[in-house]
Amino acid sequence: MDSSDLAGAKQRFEQTQAVARETDAKPLLPAALGGMGEVLMQQGKPNEARKAYEQALAIDKENELEARLAAAEIELKSGSPADAAKNLAALEKYATSKGYVLIAQKAGSNAKSRIP
Repeated sequence: MDSSDLAGAKQRFEQTQAVARETDAKPLLPAALGGMGEVLMQQGKPNEARKAYEQALAIDKENELEARLAAAEIELKSGSPADAAKNLAALEKYATSKGYVLIAQKAGSNAKSRIP
C-alpha cells in the first residue's frame, strides 16, 4: 500500500472505532484496533501499533492469538528479541490452552530461538 492508501485506511479504522464506541457495535472495536495496528506498522510506527494491539487485546481476549503474534512481530522489528520471545511464550501458552497444538509448537520453538 502506498502512503495515501494507508492514510485512507487509518481514517476508516478511526471512524469505525468512533462508531463502535458510540453505538452497540462494540464487537467491531477490537477488529478496528487490530486493523489500525496493522496500518501503523506499515507506516513504520511500531509503538503506536503496539498500543492499538494492546487495546484490542484488553477489550477482547478472543483476539489474543492475533494480538500476541503482532506484538512479537513489533518487538522483532524494534530490535527487542527478548520481548518478542516473551510474547511468543505467551502465545504458546494461550494456543496450548485452546488446543491449537501446531500453533503452540511453532510459537514455542520461535520463542526459544529468539531468547538472547
